[in-house]
Amino acid sequence: MSNKYLKHLITSISLICLLSLLISCAFTINAPKPNPPVPSPVDSVVVWNADLKPGTLNIKVDNTDVTNQFTVDTTNKQATALLPLSPCSHTMTASGELWTWYAQNYLNTSTQITFQVIGNCTGGKTCQNGACMCPFGFTDCRGTCKDLLEDKQNCGSCGYSCTGGKICQNGTCMCPSGFTDCSGKCKNLDNDKQNCGSCGHICSSAKSCCSGVCKSDAQNCGNCGHVCPQSCSGISGCTDAGTCLNPTTYVYYVEYLDSRCLRETILAQAFDQTEAYNCVVSQYPANNFIVGLASSGGTFSYAVVCSDGIGGHFCNTVENLPALSADDGQKCVQSQWGNCSVTQGRCPSK
Repeated sequence: MSNKYLKHLITSISLICLLSLLISCAFTINAPKPNPPVPSPVDSVVVWNADLKPGTLNIKVDNTDVTNQFTVDTTNKQATALLPLSPCSHTMTASGELWTWYAQNYLNTSTQITFQVIGNCTGGKTCQNGACMCPFGFTDCRGTCKDLLEDKQNCGSCGYSCTGGKICQNGTCMCPSGFTDCSGKCKNLDNDKQNCGSCGHICSSAKSCCSGVCKSDAQNCGNCGHVCPQSCSGISGCTDAGTCLNPTTYVYYVEYLDSRCLRETILAQAFDQTEAYNCVVSQYPANNFIVGLASSGGTFSYAVVCSDGIGGHFCNTVENLPALSADDGQKCVQSQWGNCSVTQGRCPSK
């Protein structure tokens, strides 16, 4: 190989290398730059409760600005993360400036607003030492924090439910105060007809369980505390079927013994006529009064004829006078009109 050919070969190789180097450099210069690292988004909500100056909201995670990763709702005064989840160990802060109302104008201020930040831990957990954990006194039951000392569905251990009306007390299923465990169910022995006074003690159909005793009396007729009405002498009663015995109303006239004029009409509540009569005469003794059923008497009218003192007479009619008899009514009118003549009936029409 001649020196001249060798020189041309070296020159060609050099040109090829130079061309390759230029092409490589061109591609390197025009290659797209890698995107800067994007801060991890936070599954959180930022809430504020005052008028926020536009453009002043600033949200950071570990001192990295992530404001553009939140949608801002100025109407409801909150911002919500666009993407979910970052470790709860991240520290999120939020700040902004307020509008202040003064002298009927809004003024810009540099006052920093305090925000409420809602983190991404769920199920009642909080971020503790970089991990979502249940607060002290609570246990993680399938992702939700439960108080095993008081939770009816997780009493003493996760998934253990209290039944039969029991509640969870200090991690044990127990009946509430005032109730007794009867074969696994909580019963009130004071008023349960099937467990009256003790478990399994059953009251008959007509009786009620009142303060732990099966009763069906005038003070607890049909139901506890249902008091039956009393008669005039204080008697009351309840049937075996649990219904009250109701007294009957008797109407009595009471007349003065001497004049036979009506003293009073008495409505006596009693279970029979004898009881009613005795109730009335106990108030109006026979040495001063006459007592009788109003139904045995009635109302009567009387013509009263009196002298006018000049040889003539005039007549007055007493209408519808209540009395035990016509004679009693006439005697009453006579006692009121003295020497006038009293007869049953009415004065003649003029």
